[in-house]
This record gives sequence, structure tokens and C-alpha cells, in this order.
Amino acid sequence: MYRFLLFFAAAASFAKTDAVTLVVQDLAGLSPSEVDQAMAEAGRVLGQAGVTVAWIRCQPGTEDPACGLPAPTSLFVRIYGSDSVTGAWKADSGAFGFALTSPAPDFGRHAGVLYGRIRKCASDTGAHPGRLAGSVIAHEVGHLLLERSRHSETGLMKGHWGKGELDLAAHGLLNFSRAEASRLKDRIRLRAGLARQR
Repeated sequence: MYRFLLFFAAAASFAKTDAVTLVVQDLAGLSPSEVDQAMAEAGRVLGQAGVTVAWIRCQPGTEDPACGLPAPTSLFVRIYGSDSVTGAWKADSGAFGFALTSPAPDFGRHAGVLYGRIRKCASDTGAHPGRLAGSVIAHEVGHLLLERSRHSETGLMKGHWGKGELDLAAHGLLNFSRAEASRLKDRIRLRAGLARQR
């Protein structure tokens, strides 16, 4: 009985927060610990902005219905092992990832992370690849939730990360601005509200 009440209280608490589900598909063949590190850092960055993340890990080619995108607050993140992707899933030269953004009511829900580029940058700079990948995931999820492809002048949503941003990311200090955090939560609420109306 006690365990049930704890679970129920935790579930009720989660439902009241600004929550998003991230469905992660590792196409790079990373070790579970590498994926865990990236997810932990992305969760920390989004949590710093007041966003709670529920994670679903999906294997490539899975038919598991949990790996679908049932709600507008569910976003799909693919981790690619190469440093480039073709077709609609394409990133700019030198970018660590990409997001297919779309305004309400359609909403962008797909993002990609180029782990080959992240691993090379981490090797060149001494950064931790899992932590850097988590920052990239948070950045791309930011594009999806903020519903814009443009970048900010500073911080996590800056378009090109130089030494300063990479150092901040390496120390877990590269975050959303207060204004971005507020807008993230507003947009999650909008997505959840439109889903209830459908």
C-alpha cells in the first residue's frame, strides 16, 4: 500500500509540472553509459529551466508502441554516429545537431544529434562527450519547444559554440536564459492544452 501511494504521489506531482517526454533512439551504437550521460545532462539543463523530462529509450527498428509519439509534448531525438545526415534530417556544416521546427498547431517534434562531431570536438577540447551531447540535446529540444530555428546571442541557444560555451558545457553551466526558460514552459503548456482539445 505504501509503495502504491508513493508512486501515485510521484505521478500526480509529475502531471502538474511542465513536463515533456523525450523518445531517444541511438543509431550510433553508443554504450548504455554514454547514452545515460547524455540523457542525464540534457535532463539537468532542461530541469534548470523548470522542465521535467520523462525518457523513453528505443532501439532502432523497434515496433514498441511506447516508442511512438502519442502526444504533442513527446519529442523524438535520434543520435547519429556519423558527422552528417542526408535528406530532411540534415544539419548545417559544423553543427552538432538539428531540429525540424514547426509552429503551433503542428509543432516540430524531431531532432537529431551528430555524435561523430561531438566526439571529435570532445577529443579536441578535452570535454566529456556525454555531457556535451546532453547540452546539444537540450539545445535542439529548445528549438523544438521554442518553435524557432534562430539562435540567441549567448548561452545554450547560441548558434555557434566557441571556447567559452564549450567550457561552460564541460562544467554543466551552459543553460537556457530566464526568458527562454519561461517561454519553454509556456510552449509546453500550449502543446498540452491543444492535445486535450483534440
